[in-house]
Amino acid sequence: MGAPIAIGVLAEELNNPFGFEGKKHRINQTISGDWHLTVTSLDLPDWLVHTPPGVELDLRMTAIDYDNPEVNLKDELGKRYLTRSVMLCKDAFFQNWINVEGEQAARDYLCKRLGIESRAELRTNREAQQKLDEIFREFRDHRFSR
Repeated sequence: MGAPIAIGVLAEELNNPFGFEGKKHRINQTISGDWHLTVTSLDLPDWLVHTPPGVELDLRMTAIDYDNPEVNLKDELGKRYLTRSVMLCKDAFFQNWINVEGEQAARDYLCKRLGIESRAELRTNREAQQKLDEIFREFRDHRFSR
């Protein structure tokens, strides 16, 4: 088995990061080019176990540093929001949904709707983070309602 890793999955419905410890069991690439990672863990939550295939999850992994286990969860959460905003703005489906062309136009739209000057503010602005969660839920519901 591989080295221990810490995995964090954002439970959108709970608006709460859930972390668990696991070990990399196997990683392989399919003929289609997709990568499959198998993780061994004994403490997965029921909602994750019963989530159907194809549901998008925001998944973060990091090697566990047993010598320096301190992780600032607020910083990690802020980084997650910043990363999500960048990924949304690059997503052609999102650009189409908000009726703009290009990443810069999507960024401008998002900043205006969130009431921020820069997406970097998502690291610390809790109100903007909550608004981004709402936008993401609306987008996800729209995208998967087809």
